[in-house]
Amino acid sequence: MESLRREDVIRSEPRLVRAADKLFGAWRHAVAAAGFIVPGNQRWDESSILGEILALHRQGAPLALARVPRALTEAAVMHFGTWRSAIERAGLDYDAIRLRRRKSRDEILALIRAGAGTGRMGIGPEGAISAGLADQAREEFGNLSAAIEAAGLDPGQVMVVRRYTDDQFAAELRKLARERPEMTLTEVGATSLGHHATKRFGSVRAAAAALEINDWPRQVHVALPSRDEVLVGVQQRHRSGASMRLTEVIHDDRRLMNGAYKHFGTWRSALRAAGIPFEEAFWGRPQVKAELRARRLRHEGISAAAIERDDPRLWSAVISCFGSLSLALREAGIKAPPT
Repeated sequence: MESLRREDVIRSEPRLVRAADKLFGAWRHAVAAAGFIVPGNQRWDESSILGEILALHRQGAPLALARVPRALTEAAVMHFGTWRSAIERAGLDYDAIRLRRRKSRDEILALIRAGAGTGRMGIGPEGAISAGLADQAREEFGNLSAAIEAAGLDPGQVMVVRRYTDDQFAAELRKLARERPEMTLTEVGATSLGHHATKRFGSVRAAAAALEINDWPRQVHVALPSRDEVLVGVQQRHRSGASMRLTEVIHDDRRLMNGAYKHFGTWRSALRAAGIPFEEAFWGRPQVKAELRARRLRHEGISAAAIERDDPRLWSAVISCFGSLSLALREAGIKAPPT
C-alpha cells in the first residue's frame, strides 16, 4: 500500500491533496472519511496538541516556534493551520511567547501609536498593545502608562476595553459604515467594534447583515503570486536569512506558501525551482553563526579553506546568508583567523 502521508501524496498527486483540502477541510479529514489511518499521526489530535502546549507552558518551557519539538509544531499546523492558531486556541498570547529582539524606545512608542491607531483598546492578542510589547514598555519606561503618555496618548483611552450595549453597538457600527465606506473587512475586524461584532454575532459580516448594512465592509481578495513572483519571494527569503522551514513560512508569509503549492505542488519543489538545494534551505543566519561558534569550540578550522573542505553545506550557507566569511565571523563574535 502506498503512503498516505500528506507530504508523500502531494509529491505525486498535488491535485488530489488540493481537492481533499477544498472538499474536506484538510487531508487528514479526507483520509479519515475514506476509512484509513495515516501511520505516525495517531498520537495527535486537537485535544492532545492543546494539552501538550499547556503542559509545556505550565513547566515554564519556551513555546516559541523554534524552541518546541518539531513533531508538535507539525501536528499543530496540520490540525490548526498555523502554530499561532494552536497557541491561541490553547488560550495563550502568541505575541508573548514569540522570540523577539529588544526594541528601542522609539520603536516601542511607534508600535504603541500604531496599535492605538487601529481603534483597538486594552492589552493582549485583541488589544491595542500586545503582551510582549507591554512587557518591553514596562522595562524601558518603568510602567505601561508612562510609555503610553510618552507616545502622546491617553492611557485611559488606550488601556480600557470599551463595552457596548446592543443599542450603542448598532449606532456606532452604522456610524462607522456611513463615515468610512471604504473600510475593508480586515480593517473593521481590527477595531473594538469589530471584536465586539465577532463575539456577539460570530463575524463582522453577520453583524452588518443583522443591522441591514449592505455592501459593507469591503472584502479585498488578494491574488496569489505568479510563478515568477514565488521564485523571487523564495530567493529573497533565503537571502535574508529567514527560516525556510514550511511551518515558519506558513506563519510568516502564507501567501508565498500558497503560491508555492499552486505553481509547484510542494514547498520542496518551489525551493528546487528557485535554485535552493533542499538540504541548504534550513540554514539561516542564526544557524550559521551557531555552527561557526561550535566549530571554534571544537577547535576545528574556521578559515574559508577548512570550512569549504569539511562542511560544504555550511560554506554555501555562509556565502548565501552573509556574502563573505569575514562578515559571518564578525557577526558571530569570532575573530577572523590570520590570512
